[in-house]
Amino acid sequence: MIDNNILRLPFVIGLALLFIAASAAAAEITVKTDRNPVGLNESFELTFTAGGSVDDDPDFTPLQDDFDLLDQAQSSNISVINGHYRKTTSWTIHLMPRRAGISTVPPIAFGRDSSPPAEIRVAASPSGHNEQSTDADIVLEVEAKPANPYVQQQVIVAVRVLHRVEIAQASLSEPELDDAIVEKLGNDSRYQTQRNGLRYAVIERKYAVYPQHSGEAAIPPLELNAQIPTDQRPRAMFDDFFSRRMTHTRRVRSAPVSLQVRPIPETFTGKHWLPAKQVILKQQWSQTPPAIPAGEPITHTVSLTAEGATVSQLPEIGLTNQTIRSTGGGEIKQYPDQPTLEENKTADGLISRREEKTALIPSEAGDYTLPALTVPWWNTRTDRMEIARLPQQVIQALSPSHVEASASAQKAPAAEPVVASSPLPTVDEEAAPQPTLWRWAALFFAVGWAVTAAVWLRQHTRTVVPTEEEAIGLSEKSAVKAIKKACTNNRPGETKEALLTWSKAHWQEPPRSLAEIAQRCDKPVEIEIKRLDRVLYSLQPEKWQGNDLWQAFWSMQKKRPHKTQTNKPALEPLYKT
Repeated sequence: MIDNNILRLPFVIGLALLFIAASAAAAEITVKTDRNPVGLNESFELTFTAGGSVDDDPDFTPLQDDFDLLDQAQSSNISVINGHYRKTTSWTIHLMPRRAGISTVPPIAFGRDSSPPAEIRVAASPSGHNEQSTDADIVLEVEAKPANPYVQQQVIVAVRVLHRVEIAQASLSEPELDDAIVEKLGNDSRYQTQRNGLRYAVIERKYAVYPQHSGEAAIPPLELNAQIPTDQRPRAMFDDFFSRRMTHTRRVRSAPVSLQVRPIPETFTGKHWLPAKQVILKQQWSQTPPAIPAGEPITHTVSLTAEGATVSQLPEIGLTNQTIRSTGGGEIKQYPDQPTLEENKTADGLISRREEKTALIPSEAGDYTLPALTVPWWNTRTDRMEIARLPQQVIQALSPSHVEASASAQKAPAAEPVVASSPLPTVDEEAAPQPTLWRWAALFFAVGWAVTAAVWLRQHTRTVVPTEEEAIGLSEKSAVKAIKKACTNNRPGETKEALLTWSKAHWQEPPRSLAEIAQRCDKPVEIEIKRLDRVLYSLQPEKWQGNDLWQAFWSMQKKRPHKTQTNKPALEPLYKT
């Protein structure tokens, strides 16, 4: 009986020879595009299909001469039909043309195999705002107002994506300017509009731009890369769940925008340049009217609000460094608090606010006249200089006798009837010796405490050598004093060195620059250190006032522990996160 395996052997050998022959045959490679012609700045698919096994992986580098390669994918398929084995491999590439005209797809090498060349006709399509056709499916607009701002004046840049086709996904570049501050404003807005009789859906994004130097400033073209579904028909409810939607990429560029930035006008005579749409200066008192006993504090709050300016542009507004005396020679001591800085973003730009609180303590009775507060600023709406002003304010400091007299006058009507109706001694008056006994007891205990304290001090008085931690604390204190002195004298270079010295005593791993110190400090200190850094490295000489930095730094010091550098291991938290 003949074994079945022997009978099957010729079939197996034949099939193996068929596979070997198919593998040995040269691969046939075809090239196909999803459409031809294509539009400039519009992606298309190029598919290479190889029948059989190719000699090596393809090299698509030659395509980069005329096209941008966005992405690629590979797939394989094996089929046996009527005993014929067939293997096909496909490479699908998404390309973006670089220029209009006829572009040639060169032969692509697959090892020793290669694909045939192909021609792609690229039709001219919109590449900028001024070149976009009136019936384009997607339009990218960039508008800047005003086009001729002053230096450091707010410019609102509106970026609009107008589209009449569905966009599945998109990415949009941001405006960039040399030596300018750029702030994104709020969320994108969506609405509809018409252009040349056509209705568009609009996605609008706004930025606030602050050019820092005068002269011509250019916003380079912005670029939108949008994924456009190939099928623009309405889809059924479950299509997105069970099928992958085919898309192609559309690239749209805007036109460049040029700004003519004007310098500070000669008619502006203020010390601090502040361009804004509106400036409001207000004040408040903790007691109204401001009349207090001598030696008691009263809080003076001043706020400055500017529309169209950053918070770093707002000047100091308090009474710091101004000596205020009464007609009798008394003086007011000032204790300023850390300024409060706020910056709110709206669709029309930034609204910044600076608030300063100062505790004022008159040393003697008398009338103290606070000088008027003025903030010169440039009104960008009327294009002229204006001054925000608070009038003079008089603080009345009352003497202790005047305060007691006023208090007695208020209590006198209630006390007189009691005296008149009580000619005989009351129970409290008959017990008068009791307070005397308490006074003698209190005196006895006070003398005892004084003697005990004297003995303890005599036993414990000796020369104390400071520990390492105390030495570090003394070093930090001396650095803080150096910072105060440098800021008070308005010396930016000395202030920088004092801050670096303080950081070495304050942190185990001290920063190496002002920028690193700013990152570790509170926001007000960070803002002032960055301002100091700009003054130090500015090409143009700039007068620097150090009081804001010192007030912000000192307020931060009061809230923080002074000994942060220690050799003792820190306790682990009770609950680890």
